[in-house]
Amino acid sequence: MYESTRITNKNFLEAELSYKIQGAVYNVFNKYGRGLKEQIYQKALEEEFRKSGIPLIQKA
Repeated sequence: MYESTRITNKNFLEAELSYKIQGAVYNVFNKYGRGLKEQIYQKALEEEFRKSGIPLIQKA
């Protein structure tokens, strides 16, 4: 990828939080892979967010 078009976390307002969220998403993907129902990924991300100290608002 060209350096001029590459998006990095330092371009975000909340760079540290963005980095943590990306890490949580990658961890869940690496653990569960593809093809599962959304609800499984949602619960896994909620757990990963809690472990990482990422603020979370659950939907009703």
